[in-house]
Amino acid sequence: MYCLLLRFCRAVRPVAAALLAIVAGGLIPTPVTAQVELTRFYPPVIAAGATSSLTAEGKFPTWPVTIVCDRADVTLTCGGKAGEFQAVTNSDAAPGIAWLRLCDEKAATSLTPLLIERLPVTAEVEPNDTLANAMAVPCPVLIAGRLEKNGDVDMWRLQVSRGQSLVASLTGNHWLQSPFDGVLQLVDTRGNVLAQADDDRGLDPQLVYEAKVDGELILRLFAFPETPNSTIGFAGGPNFNYVLKLTNAAFVDHVLPLDDVPTEFIAPVPFGWNLPPTATLLSSPATDVSPTIVYLTDAFGWQGRPRIASEGMKFLLDSQTIAPEVAISPPLQMYGHIAQPDEVDRLRIQVHKGTSYRAVVRSRLLGFPLDSVLRVVKLDGSEFARNDDADRSQYDAAVEFKAEEDGEFVVELSDLASSGSLRHAYALDVADVQPKVTLSIDIDHLGVSVGKSTEV
Repeated sequence: MYCLLLRFCRAVRPVAAALLAIVAGGLIPTPVTAQVELTRFYPPVIAAGATSSLTAEGKFPTWPVTIVCDRADVTLTCGGKAGEFQAVTNSDAAPGIAWLRLCDEKAATSLTPLLIERLPVTAEVEPNDTLANAMAVPCPVLIAGRLEKNGDVDMWRLQVSRGQSLVASLTGNHWLQSPFDGVLQLVDTRGNVLAQADDDRGLDPQLVYEAKVDGELILRLFAFPETPNSTIGFAGGPNFNYVLKLTNAAFVDHVLPLDDVPTEFIAPVPFGWNLPPTATLLSSPATDVSPTIVYLTDAFGWQGRPRIASEGMKFLLDSQTIAPEVAISPPLQMYGHIAQPDEVDRLRIQVHKGTSYRAVVRSRLLGFPLDSVLRVVKLDGSEFARNDDADRSQYDAAVEFKAEEDGEFVVELSDLASSGSLRHAYALDVADVQPKVTLSIDIDHLGVSVGKSTEV
């Protein structure tokens, strides 16, 4: 879904986001009293074409406040009480994320996400923490909920038909920045676990199950703290918000290419479950904060695809490069899947004497399970360079090598555990090494006193 935007969630707060604060209302004076603060919205999701009541959690010294949103098809207005809002979206609004900022005369808040989906929102109803009181829901359904306290478990009862592919996808830690590590379990009416999912999209679980018989099943959600501690038990709290998508219909897991590649190079192809034989992808343009969103009408799942520089770049799918006959000169990007256990995808490249090259995989960074390994081999099969992790905190592989003479190499990509699946998607970037500078900032807005300057 994206799925691709995982890196954006952690890095959305650099220069572009800081500029949004300036667009919101010019330079923000440094406050001398309490500042406006926004931590989250509840529910954290709204439906396209609907008018929704929202509660903003935070601090609002003055009311009403000014609202800044990066999407023109989403409008928020202040209610009569501090923290109350009405949200209205266009009926044709694309799924994705609206990034919102609240401002008063003294300060502005950080960017806060509000999810947009194309199905009506069903609110979780407590109590629903046992098999007996599990909340009955239809399928497909979009559920907004919260694990309210330590030990909380949420359950839903649903009907399934034999042969159906049931998809349950949770958004919590990823986009909503809820501080939990969620787990989904599918159980029968006696509590026997049929399937379990954990850490499928970063720390958020996604479960896919093919029903073996007609009947009733129960989906169970619980969580542990994002940062492990000495407590033994399930975690919860006022900031443990989530959105659960549950469907036996079309679900888009991701789209290749993972980046917003011009269609003259590669037409985007959706991957997921229960997809129609012919599916036309729609797109929503990028904003100042979010990249382009691609999605299918009347289907769960969407993907953000950042625009990348295409001048001089060559774009390929893995199906075009397995055992290639002709070497390709970098810079290039290859997109694909390690779809089967023990699969190795190969890319044959043309190199020049004295030039240093860098091959980088993007997969874990984007929320996929591939633990990549890169090998650079000569045409005789001998290994020239190898790497399986860019660093101790980065499971995506990156390798640099210098050509000793003009010739050809083969870049091999595989999974460290020799596993593979539809979700082992990747982008492989190969280019010559060039000096570069990347600017970033650890906050998404600045406070500047009138008539003064601020160091950044």
